[in-house]
Amino acid sequence: MGLDTPKLIVPTEFKPTRSDRGWFVLPFGKNPWWWYLASFVPALLVTILIFMDQQISAVIVNRNENKLKV
Repeated sequence: MGLDTPKLIVPTEFKPTRSDRGWFVLPFGKNPWWWYLASFVPALLVTILIFMDQQISAVIVNRNENKLKV
């Protein structure tokens, strides 16, 4: 039919995509050390928020007025 379709370009060797780093990527990166201490408070608040949301939803759903059967 003469349609020009894009082809997937597959590399000939298996290697990391960036030449300036190896296979192991550091989890901490190049951030200053105090960022990890500062992120603790928001992470704790989000964890509490998600936990409370789940618990409140469970209490609302399991009320006797909903007449759920076990």
